[in-house]
Amino acid sequence: MFMLLANLYHKQEFLESLNRIPQKKWQAAIPKRFQGMSSLQVKSLFNQNINQIPSPTVLLTGETPETWNWATEMPQCSGPDTVRDQGGCGSCWAFSAVNQLADNRCIKKIDQNRVQLSEQYVVSCDPIDDGCFGGYSKVVQYYLISTGTVKDTCVPYTSGESEKQGRCPKKCSDKTELQFIKAKKTQNICSGSERMKTAVRKGIVQTAFTVYSDFMYYDSGIYQHVSGNEEGGHAVMIVGYGEENDVPYWIIKNSWGKDFGENGFFRILRGQNECGIEDQCYLITP
Repeated sequence: MFMLLANLYHKQEFLESLNRIPQKKWQAAIPKRFQGMSSLQVKSLFNQNINQIPSPTVLLTGETPETWNWATEMPQCSGPDTVRDQGGCGSCWAFSAVNQLADNRCIKKIDQNRVQLSEQYVVSCDPIDDGCFGGYSKVVQYYLISTGTVKDTCVPYTSGESEKQGRCPKKCSDKTELQFIKAKKTQNICSGSERMKTAVRKGIVQTAFTVYSDFMYYDSGIYQHVSGNEEGGHAVMIVGYGEENDVPYWIIKNSWGKDFGENGFFRILRGQNECGIEDQCYLITP
C-alpha cells in the first residue's frame, strides 16, 4: 500500500524553516523513527489527557552535584539498552511509569539485574486510564502501588502493533499464574528546578510535557519550542540533568526506541518549565 506524500507528517519545507531559525540550541531532522509515517500515525503516539490531575508537592532536600545522569552512572539500569518503544499506541503514560519502577528497582538493587516489567498489563488492566488513548500520571502511579504489574515475560507488549488496548489477562501468556510487583509510594516532586534535581539524584522521575510539532523533528541538542502547533501530551522519564554552554537541561528517557533523538534520549531546557516539563513530576519508591 502506497502513502500519498501529502499525508506524511513530516514536511521538508517545515524542516528547512526550523534550520533557518538563528541561535536555536538543537538540531532538526526527520527522525528515522518516524520516516514514512502519516499524520494520523504520529499523532496516535500522544497522550490525549494533556491536562493532568493536580496533587500536592513534596519538598525533598539533599546534596545535588552539578551534573547527574543515571543512564551513564548505572547504564545497566537506565542506559540506552533499556529504552523501550511504545509503537503505534498512545501508551506513554504506562511506559514512563512502568519503566520508572523497573529502573528504580534496579538502582536500589532490589533486583540483581534489571527486570523488564510489563507495560501491556497496565495498558490493558488499569480501569481508569484509557489504554492507547492516554492516561494520567497520578492515576498510573497509584495503580502501581495498589495493584502493580507483572514481568514482561509474563504479559509481553502487543498494543504497539495492534494499536488496541487489549483485554486484561487473567494468566501469563504461558498460562502460569500472575505474580505482581508493586511500588511502595509515590511523591509529586515538582517544586522548582533545584528540588527536582535532588529528586532525580534519588531515582528516575516520571514527568510529562506538551508536544509541539517542532519536537517531532528533534535530532540532538537542548530542545526548546521555537515553532509549530500543539500536538498533544507525552509522558517521559527524567534521568539526569546538566549544563552545556551555560544552558541548563534535563536529560529525558523517551519511549520511542533508540532511533529517536540521542540514542533514545533527548535534552530539554531546564529551569523555565519548558513545555510544562516541570509541572507534574513523580518519584516512585519501589
